[in-house]
Amino acid sequence: MNHLYGINTVFCAKTLRGVSRFFLESLLDRRADNKQYSDGTFAKGPFKSDIDTIYKKPKEVYVYQVDIAGYEYTDVVKDLMPEVMKPKMINPGSRLLAFQENKRLNAGFLDFNEDYWYAKLHYYLTDCAIHTEEIIVKGPIKPKRIKCFQTLPMEKVF
Repeated sequence: MNHLYGINTVFCAKTLRGVSRFFLESLLDRRADNKQYSDGTFAKGPFKSDIDTIYKKPKEVYVYQVDIAGYEYTDVVKDLMPEVMKPKMINPGSRLLAFQENKRLNAGFLDFNEDYWYAKLHYYLTDCAIHTEEIIVKGPIKPKRIKCFQTLPMEKVF
């Protein structure tokens, strides 16, 4: 849905807080906003427990610091955020919206359900990207611009 740069797409968070929210979502299968119910349980993430998380639980995970100065990128929140926030509304000039439309047309589909994509991208914005502070970078990124920031053992988390 958001591979703007094809195989050269690199997903990043702007801050450590964003990284921690991505961790909640992708590895712990929780919502990025860390919503907790009154009974103490946490709301499930977008991947739901029936398909587990997007990653198998590794022995450790790595957090990298990446220098993207001079690289083309899309700030997901800025791209999707409309001037006035309304239910199921996104910026009509969104690069991600145009990407979806072009992808459908290139695949030979003549229809484009704009209401569906507005709703889907709105939830991506409000339930995910705002919390993970996601940016999408056009790679590849040179190895000298990538530095291991932290290694986290997973056995203490699970």
